[in-house]
Amino acid sequence: MNRRKCFSQFVFPIVTALLIMGSIAGFSAELPRPIAGDAMTSKTTFDPRVRQYITPQRVVWFSNDEAAVVENPESLLEMRSGQVTLDAHDPCVLRTQGKPAGILLDFGKELQGGVQIMGWHSKGNKPVRLRVRFGESVSEAMSD
Repeated sequence: MNRRKCFSQFVFPIVTALLIMGSIAGFSAELPRPIAGDAMTSKTTFDPRVRQYITPQRVVWFSNDEAAVVENPESLLEMRSGQVTLDAHDPCVLRTQGKPAGILLDFGKELQGGVQIMGWHSKGNKPVRLRVRFGESVSEAMSD
């Protein structure tokens, strides 16, 4: 089989399938519509998404056991600078003694994004294992 015939046998069906899939899925080569109003210049559009750093609204639950203690969980509700310093003023401390300590925070609205966790000190300056779990409800966030 010559090279041209081999190429047409395999490439054209793939390109045709991609074009059909693209038309079914509604893909188009159009640019997004510009944002109307004063924020638009002749060849510029702006992205309405923003980056925000928010603090939790309330502490829903925290472990309070002799083997897993959370000290001062309300400090996580304070607006802070976001900079880790050597002076830990009024920190939230998770003490584990055979059982992992835990805390459940409510941000008050549905979010999309990630978290920034700042650690101040660990015993012997060893790395700390941390598990972060997200959920739309308390039952979803607390489930395994």
